[in-house]
Formats: sequence, structure tokens, C-alpha cells
Amino acid sequence: MAVPLGALTVFADQRRSTLTSVSELLRADSGVDSDNPRITDVILRLFGFGGTSASVGSVASSPTLLLETEYGLRLELHDGCAFRISIYREHHPLLEAHEYASVMDAGTFEALESQDCHRYRLFPDWQTSYLWCDNREALPSSGQDHIDPKVIKRRYPTLAPYYFKWQTIHETAFERQECYLEAGEGAFPEVRDRVAWETEGLLIACWLALQGDVKSVEYKPSGTYTLEKGTIGQNVYRFLADMEALLES
Repeated sequence: MAVPLGALTVFADQRRSTLTSVSELLRADSGVDSDNPRITDVILRLFGFGGTSASVGSVASSPTLLLETEYGLRLELHDGCAFRISIYREHHPLLEAHEYASVMDAGTFEALESQDCHRYRLFPDWQTSYLWCDNREALPSSGQDHIDPKVIKRRYPTLAPYYFKWQTIHETAFERQECYLEAGEGAFPEVRDRVAWETEGLLIACWLALQGDVKSVEYKPSGTYTLEKGTIGQNVYRFLADMEALLES
């Protein structure tokens, strides 16, 4: 079984400027064989699928950083058996004594509590902010407004510059392909460009889902992936597997 690292590798290759650190596992020129059984065991355990702690405990005795973004999202492998998605503290001063983390082997998720919990949808609709309140209706729906960019900047100033660069990439591609005329093959005719953009969106959705004022994020680039504290890993794995299939198609 191939390890679904392809999407992360493509993203890291195309959008290196958004990353402060990236593992050799995600470098396109690293020569890593994704079919290597040892790596497969690590990644399957990494995303909380199959095996026991002991079955891969000897693979990694210290934390392995997969990637770290400029806006503070960190993906790590802990002790060969725990996938941790966290927001590192220098980008979030409120987390001095308590970081968000998904520890899949323990089946627990620690998060700061907030009385103001938003449910979001991250959905790319032309000439909107792409971020919507989740009122459980189909998107886009009549009478439903996207969240104003000024609100996004105010709520999430650390993320905002990277969020709007990501949004602009799609807006520019959408208009270049004249998709508003229902022409062309979508915003990204090249599969790798689409995969890179959708993967960056997934990481942004994960960051949002880990905020104290957020209950859940439904990410809808082409498929639908619901991200909530404690179960993020399963949908991240499903997304990466879907992108892997797209790359191989």
C-alpha cells in the first residue's frame, strides 16, 4: 500500500515560501520510496489507522517534524505512534501552558475552551472570501453571506496574509481560465497545481479548526472533509488518499 505523501510533497515543492520547515520525507528530490513498508507503517500509524503503539514504537524514538508553516501550524510524528497537529506557541501567546494537539494513540484531544464557537465552511466560490458560517444549508445558498475579509483579518491576524494569498491564487486561476463562463477545465488544468492549492487549503482549514473559538470546519474544495478537534487525523488521511489517487490518475 502506497503512503499518501504525494499531496504534501507537491505542496511543499510549489509553496515552499509558506513553510518554515519541511521534512526530507516531503522533499520531491529526497528519493524517498513511498512504498517502503517501514515508512508505510509510520504514516498509517501517524494518521491513526491500524497497528498498535508497540508495532511502530521502534521506528521513531524522538519527535519527527513533517512540516511547519509560517502561520504556526506544525505536523509532527511523536514516538512513531502519535500524529500531532498543533499550533506552536511563538505564533499563539495564549498557548503558553496549553497547546492544541491531536494525539491519536491516546485517543484524546486537548483544546482551549471558548464560549464563542464558530462553525465554518471553507468553500471556494468566486468573488467571495471563501469562508462561510456553517448553517447546514447547501453552499452557496440564497441569503447566505460569506464572512467579510475584514472580519477574517480581525479574528485571525496571524493567518490572514497567507489565507488571502491562497485565495488570490484560486481567484487568479479561475479568471484566467474564464471559469465564470463555464469554460475550460476548472481553475487548475494541471493536476499538480490543483493538488498543491487544495492541500494548502486543507492546512489552513486545520489551523482554523484548532482555534479556541472554532467548533468545526467543513472544507469543500472538491470533496467534503469535516475537521473537528480530536478527529482531524482521519479526515486529513482521507484527503491525502484522495489527492494521491488524483495524482496517479
